[in-house]
Amino acid sequence: MKNLIYILLCLIPFCFNAQLKKHKKELKSLFQNSHNGAQVSIGYIEGDNLNFLGFRIKDAKFQWVKNQDSVYEIGSITKVFTSYFLSTSISNNKVSLNDSVFKSLEFNLPKSITYKQLSNHTSGLPRLPSNLVRDNFLDPYSSYTEEKFISYFESIDTLNSKPGKKIAYSNIGASLLGYSIGKISTMKFEDMLQQYVCIPFKMNSTTTNRSIIENKLVKGYNMFGINPYWNKPECLFGAGAIMSCTKDLTKFLMKFISSEDKTLTRMLTPTQKRNNNVSVGLGWFIRNIDNESIHWHNGATGGFHSFAAFNKKRKTGIVILSNTQFKVEELQEFGFEILK
Repeated sequence: MKNLIYILLCLIPFCFNAQLKKHKKELKSLFQNSHNGAQVSIGYIEGDNLNFLGFRIKDAKFQWVKNQDSVYEIGSITKVFTSYFLSTSISNNKVSLNDSVFKSLEFNLPKSITYKQLSNHTSGLPRLPSNLVRDNFLDPYSSYTEEKFISYFESIDTLNSKPGKKIAYSNIGASLLGYSIGKISTMKFEDMLQQYVCIPFKMNSTTTNRSIIENKLVKGYNMFGINPYWNKPECLFGAGAIMSCTKDLTKFLMKFISSEDKTLTRMLTPTQKRNNNVSVGLGWFIRNIDNESIHWHNGATGGFHSFAAFNKKRKTGIVILSNTQFKVEELQEFGFEILK
């Protein structure tokens, strides 16, 4: 029996190396014709083990690199953090999931919208506010202000659907969630991020403040070349203002995988069902694959794309950060395949 266990333990590195070789081949095949400057950073969780893989295109050549410390705009994965702030506020007895956001705001909405409905995209709010004017396509939120944000909500007459009835992805809803939790906590978004997440989880390169990680931040690319970093007013931070790296985000995922703390597990329970294979918790989307739950979210800004997912049952997870619009859907499906 001891000899059998020894043989199996010896085989584990060979199995992993074989899988790694296969994944490298797939990734190189996907990206070998990409543009100069394209870069991808991948972090994979297997139990207590973290593995990182990175590559870039430089001088028209595909290169493997160690880039788990490189920082990217993570776009809408920010919404998971925003929902974590909500869950933290619930654990601290500052708010209840089904409370109306009226309690923390000085302006009214046409219907009673709850924190849960903002977190699971059932608020009835549209994807974007009607008074958003994209006068700079490369940096579309730079001219928006808190005054416009408040004015938008004060001018709403009707919602797209009755709150709580229908899943409809809403950036402005996630922004309102972050804004309202900030009012409850009397804290800025960055301060909540550092106090609730980055300091306790030891995520040293995760922030909304570009100046802190400027030396680690990679350039983002659209289909025509370098895309400027996005600038948002703080009222919109909750929908997509965080920058991070795979080393930090894998730490974040590991907390959801390994911890049974109520602040974390509360977010994983389905709160709204779209069909037999798709539902949403708080912040996380949930995909049923072969009767197993994959919690996931993706994100995008002008020059970046991101994907994070995990299988709590198998204790596996993956983070993919990219600074290009090249092969985005293929990278995401690669992520799901890894977890299967």
